[in-house]
Amino acid sequence: GVLIVTTPQKVSLQDARRGLAMFKQMQIPVIGIIENMTTFVPADNPKKSYPIFGSGGGKQLSLETGVPLLAQVPIEMPLQEGGNNGKPIVITQKNSQSSKVFSQLAKIISTSS
Repeated sequence: GVLIVTTPQKVSLQDARRGLAMFKQMQIPVIGIIENMTTFVPADNPKKSYPIFGSGGGKQLSLETGVPLLAQVPIEMPLQEGGNNGKPIVITQKNSQSSKVFSQLAKIISTSS
């Protein structure tokens, strides 16, 4: 199966819709939708979050298509830094919002196979 990854932005949703339609046409199971860059979480105040790219896009796509929204991944500086350094946030910042979302997503995907 496949995962459809989008962001809250309209242009990303358009691409995700096309990808989803293609996989359905090819009869490839669509496991779910992941919304990336849902909010920005500032390092100096991790209790706050800002929807800098809009909001609700992944949920809207899920409602339109009947495909479950599995995760909404926030942007955090350690996530970007870990990606560039090859050190996943789930290892370096286990208590960060992004790490918790990725860990929960891994559990969901592993049980859906």
